[in-house]
Amino acid sequence: MALRILATRADTLDALARAAQSLPPHEHTLIFERVSENVQAAVAQDREQHPLSLIGFAAQDESSALAAIAGGADEALVFQLASTTELLAFLGRVELRGRLRAETQRLKQAFAHAEKLSELGSLIAGVSHEINNPLSSVLLSLYVLRNRLVPAVEAASEVAALLERGARPAPELARRLAGLRSGFDVPALLDDVNAAAQTIASVVEDLRSFSRQDDQPQLELVNVPELIDRVLRLLGREISSQGLVERDYARDLPLVLAPRNRLAQVLTNLLSNALHAISDASKPLHVIQIGVRRDDDFIVIAVADTGPGIAPEAIERIFDPFYSTKRSDRGTGLGLTISRSIMRNLGGDLSVESVYGEGATFLCVLPIRSGGVTENVARPAAEPRKLDDAQALNVLVVDSDPQVLRAYGRVLATTHRLLTAFDEQAAIELLESGSEPDAILLQLELQNRGGSALLAWLTKHRAALLQRTILVATYDTPRQHADLLAEHPGPVLEKPLRGDTLLRALADVSQ
Repeated sequence: MALRILATRADTLDALARAAQSLPPHEHTLIFERVSENVQAAVAQDREQHPLSLIGFAAQDESSALAAIAGGADEALVFQLASTTELLAFLGRVELRGRLRAETQRLKQAFAHAEKLSELGSLIAGVSHEINNPLSSVLLSLYVLRNRLVPAVEAASEVAALLERGARPAPELARRLAGLRSGFDVPALLDDVNAAAQTIASVVEDLRSFSRQDDQPQLELVNVPELIDRVLRLLGREISSQGLVERDYARDLPLVLAPRNRLAQVLTNLLSNALHAISDASKPLHVIQIGVRRDDDFIVIAVADTGPGIAPEAIERIFDPFYSTKRSDRGTGLGLTISRSIMRNLGGDLSVESVYGEGATFLCVLPIRSGGVTENVARPAAEPRKLDDAQALNVLVVDSDPQVLRAYGRVLATTHRLLTAFDEQAAIELLESGSEPDAILLQLELQNRGGSALLAWLTKHRAALLQRTILVATYDTPRQHADLLAEHPGPVLEKPLRGDTLLRALADVSQ
């Protein structure tokens, strides 16, 4: 291993090199190099170029020595005279502190990997469902194939033997073959088996991206909404058992240059924390919201929950190592520390906002890298199991009944992205914040206002969206709403509402 000795003055390096000639044989290769007067920046650059080397700095004064250590030097010596004894002691300190630095880095990576494995425990329920469903399809289809194909092969063998002898197949054999053909679509069955196997393979690949330990992560062009959806496929079932998941992605988001699995680790941690938060608070309806917005320089991912929030005395320490507001069986207390470190290493940041008793919002800021893409950047792979953009809609549901919102969520979650609002004002604020739903489902008798405020706002600000607003009325809708219903340009449905009716109405307004 190289032991690099840096200094800002050539005469200092010459004196050290002369003293080094008197040293006994040394296990490290000594390299003497002059750097610029900006000590901290120069040492930091050298550390970046030689991450595994031992680095010592021969300084002219204490302030330069401190700047060198801040830049990443293992040790700094205020140079006075280059005696053999002094140089030996200096090299010994560089070597010792270099070993301590390497061990600290190794432990940091081990803790980070342990945190990732701890978070995998939160994925087990979702993964079990994601794999068991398609696996059941494979096993059942193989059962049918065996029971139908084996007799077919045997019958075909008998027919072939009869034909070879010049005999005609018996009527009974012909009836057996006809019975095997009826209602049995082999290509369709094999397509089902193949699709189910592809689903299982995709889930396994999702898991590999979280469990892989990567000392040198590869930069990729990442589709942020696709990556969020990928994480939700593993966590979504467990979250949906506790509440609703809302996805609110801005349109035309650019690809970002980032290590995909590191970013997936951050998202998994934030969504796991949100899941734990809503499970610790009793409310009629819990919601986890994932929003993505952008400006010219950054993409911001917001993960909000309706859990108990973070106490004021805890919020200042929430990113500290080993500090946690969760139960001891829910992680190591390093998840947020590691997540913030990952984001800052990417040139972004991770912060939190919370109203105690109402919930918390974590803001994940990710820079948009401009310019050309270098050769070592991986292009995005084909997106697995993504919803068909022609069918998947962002649907804003406005209803004050938590039970009804949960029901809407169960119907829509498999094919559409859900946003919710308990009243008209909340819906208007959501729209003003930049949300762009493709359709709105509005309960007409909303706090006895008949949806008039929201419809008036849409008429003024989003006229096109007004035509994709589906009003939901009841049999005894007040007569004062008759004119509103007659003038509304979009569909009107009546409760009780069937799932297929709702999905057909959404398909119609999306045309």
